[in-house]
Amino acid sequence: MSVSATAEQAEAQQSQSRPAVLMSMDPQWRCGGATRLYFLTTLYPPGNRQNPGEDFVFFLYVALAVLQNNWYYYCGRGRWIPLGLPGRPVSDPPNPAFSVKKPVARSGNLRVRSGSTVCPGDKIDQVFKHIAAAVVWVAFGMKIKQQPQDFCVEELTSVQPGQEGPYAFYRLDKESLGTPEAIDAICRKWQIARRRIGYGGLKDRHAQTVQYLTILHGPKRGLRQTHLHLHYLGQVAAPYGPKAVVGNRFRIVIRDLSSSEARQALDALDEVRQEGVPNYFDDQRFGSVTPERRFIARYLIAEDYEEALKLALAAPYEHDRSEIKRLKALLRKEWGNWQMLKEQMPRGNVRSVITYLCDHPQDFRGAFACLHRELKTLYLAAYQSYLWNRCLSRWLELHCRPEQLIEVSLRIGPVWFYRGLNEQQQEALRTLSIPYLSARLKLAEDHPLKPIITDVLAAEKIVLRQLKLRHFRKPFFSRGERPAIYQPQDLLHRLDDDELNAGRRKLYLEFVLPRGSYATILIKRLTRGSNLDD
Repeated sequence: MSVSATAEQAEAQQSQSRPAVLMSMDPQWRCGGATRLYFLTTLYPPGNRQNPGEDFVFFLYVALAVLQNNWYYYCGRGRWIPLGLPGRPVSDPPNPAFSVKKPVARSGNLRVRSGSTVCPGDKIDQVFKHIAAAVVWVAFGMKIKQQPQDFCVEELTSVQPGQEGPYAFYRLDKESLGTPEAIDAICRKWQIARRRIGYGGLKDRHAQTVQYLTILHGPKRGLRQTHLHLHYLGQVAAPYGPKAVVGNRFRIVIRDLSSSEARQALDALDEVRQEGVPNYFDDQRFGSVTPERRFIARYLIAEDYEEALKLALAAPYEHDRSEIKRLKALLRKEWGNWQMLKEQMPRGNVRSVITYLCDHPQDFRGAFACLHRELKTLYLAAYQSYLWNRCLSRWLELHCRPEQLIEVSLRIGPVWFYRGLNEQQQEALRTLSIPYLSARLKLAEDHPLKPIITDVLAAEKIVLRQLKLRHFRKPFFSRGERPAIYQPQDLLHRLDDDELNAGRRKLYLEFVLPRGSYATILIKRLTRGSNLDD
């Protein structure tokens, strides 16, 4: 591997305030199909006025890669954007405004961010090798959801509609559309209140999904729009909800696998059939958590209602649409100027909250109560699910040998997976259920999970009795428990050539999971936590 910035170039740049250096890898160094990888960087040599120390200071702007004469730049979170057309690569690197805002490499204690990183001069090649391995693996490694039909979910229910009852019962088929957006579209088209609709849960946006819902006194007909098709099935006596869901059937294609990755996944399938999979809540559960991992529920527990409301209304998220980004930026800038914000906000729940604050400028608890009930429930569920994940990860850490553990990164932090368990460990996991943490949970002093729960809460600097919301009748932290592992049922697989990625393999999977279990956790187990481009 070579770095294109020579010592002479570095010396010439010492007088510049922000020298830009294009660093490249040797063409023969190949990973994941990329023939060449470039990094647009700032490199401050020792003695530069921006770097008075003895080591190089390295600043990453963007990463570029060439694959089959197509150029791409890395924009964070495993996403690559093509530049130019086949055979017509761009001649200049992209504008540094497209900077990598997330860590793009991690090796031991090394974390390369969009920001200055001290790098000893004799370690530059090693640093770039680690970056290259991480970036190219993310960019050109295995893929899920390369097309919507690669991820299909069918909700399973025991509800049998008839001709009687006040609730119209429907099947909702949708593609590339989230459940909340589909519900909003139905409400707009039929001009009905959202509270009249009952459904069992949220289904993936980037997928083809089937689920069921009821509408109180709903129309006895169907509805077809661009991304959804609602089928009228009959009438039922009670609203549809999560308890009516008995499971979900998944049909998933993992693409762009190398031969070794395919073999690894097949070996892991055999292990899963015997040992099951940790029943973690996956990243989809934590959509309300800010990029800095701030949980709205933590501020509610602390009765900091203003900060909780500010996060709920104005926290920026990577995938916000441009108009949402603009409105959130305005909310953060003009926070407290309620009358002006009311005039700028479009009709909807946010404007209703701001209108309340116009009349009650300091009543942030009352304003938070104006948020949609579903949102408030999600905020609490996210934090409670995070605590549950921490309890299971801690249990595995205590009951498995180091060589049996696999660290997997989730959006809210790393957790432990397992493999190669003995019969005693497998039986312990099969019978283990972990309770949801709340102030209503009562554990005996000798309960085997009490030390784990105490440790998890201590890391959060709270105790069990704090997991409640004073002054709110709803929402509240849920009661109950969740099995520590799940066993995929009716598990089928097929390995084929990948027609979308030449020279690569695809793995087709079909299985049934219990209600509330995440198929993406199974995929992460099969890939041992490797980064997936979705």
